[in-house]
Amino acid sequence: ENFVIVSIDTPFENSLAKVKVHPNPFSELVNFEIEGLEIKNGHFKLYDTLGRLLREQTFNNNTFTFQKKDLQAGIYFFTIEESGQLISNGKLIAQ
Repeated sequence: ENFVIVSIDTPFENSLAKVKVHPNPFSELVNFEIEGLEIKNGHFKLYDTLGRLLREQTFNNNTFTFQKKDLQAGIYFFTIEESGQLISNGKLIAQ
C-alpha cells in the first residue's frame, strides 16, 4: 500500500560478453579477455572512485592490455563498450 514500483534496466545482468581480467590487483599491466562477442570497435574507459574519467583506450580485438603508467596505487572502475554499447564493467586494483 502507498508505494511506487520502479523498474530499472540493468545491462550488466544480461551482459553480452564475459570479461576475464588478470592479474587483479596489478602492478604494471593488466590483461583483458572478452568472450562471447566479436570485438571490432572496442572502447575501454577507466574512472577513479569519484567517477572522473582518467584514461581511455580503443582496441579491435578480444584481448587487450592496459598499462598502469602514471596511475597511483588504488581502486579504479572501468567500462568496456563495443560500437558504443556497454558490454561490461568492473573494478581494478592498482598496486
